[in-house]
Order: sequence, then C-alpha cells, then structure tokens
Amino acid sequence: MPRNFCTAQIVVLMALALARGAAACTDAGDAAPAGADGGADDAPSPLASRCPDALPVDGETCRVPEGTTCDLGACATQIATCTRGRWRIGANPDPSPPCPAAAPDLGDPCPPCWPSARSCRYGSVDCSLADASQNVATATCAAGAWMIRIEPCRDASADAPSDVQDDAESGRD
Repeated sequence: MPRNFCTAQIVVLMALALARGAAACTDAGDAAPAGADGGADDAPSPLASRCPDALPVDGETCRVPEGTTCDLGACATQIATCTRGRWRIGANPDPSPPCPAAAPDLGDPCPPCWPSARSCRYGSVDCSLADASQNVATATCAAGAWMIRIEPCRDASADAPSDVQDDAESGRD
C-alpha cells in the first residue's frame, strides 16, 4: 500500500473524531444537555455528602458513598461506617495519652479527651530513686481539671511490723 494512502486514512479518521466531538457541544462551547443517553443531569444525587448529626442505629440504611466513616463520639470513640448500604457501628478504645512530664498543679485544665480512668504517678513509690521525695503524687482528671492526691512514699521495710521498743531481736519482753 502506498504511503500516501495510509496517511490519507489517518487524516480522515482524525477528522471524523473531531467532527463527532464538535457535535456534542452547543454553540456556546458547553456540553450538550444529557438526556436518555445516561449522561449527567441536574437531578439530585441519592447519596448525601455528609455524615449524620447523631449516631445512627446499627443496620439502618445509609445514603452516603460506600466506605464513608463518620466520627460521631467525643475523641473518635464512636464511629459509623457505611457498608453495603447499611450503617455499621463501632467503637474505638478511649485514648491513652502519655502523662505530663511534671506533675500538674491542682485545678489545671486536663488535655482534651483525657480519659477519666487514667492516672499519673509522680515521685518514687518505694523510695528507691536518688531524687525520691518523701511523697508520691497521683494525678487524675475529673470534670476537666486535675485532681492531685499526695501520699507518703512506701519504704521497702514499711511492710514489716514496727519495733518501737527496739527489742524484737533480743527476745526481751
């Protein structure tokens, strides 16, 4: 086949493709309105684009895109995921943040999402640390503010009975 014949076929095919694309546009250059050909239209989408305001019931129909996950509890502890058109409800464990490096002051605000069951201890529980104070502080968070409990540090010999008269070894009564 002559080379000019192949080139002519390519030019004709490109011209047909361009003509077809131009026919799909209006005079203003906008895409032609879609009809029964399955193109886009102005009808509202059956899928919402936002999460519900309240935690849905497990198994309830969801109208968001498949796989949408919504955080509906404080600190991401309650989550709802749209799976196969139904809400699936799950829960994450409470966060377990690290304790502050230094003991907080009584009444200082706690970090956001601090779990109420989490406590932090400061000082030496058994008096073995070189810088051990005579007290141990336990900090907990109640109603958004630090509560501090101070207690004496327990010496390793604190479990032994007290020998006030210093006569336990001698056998004296």
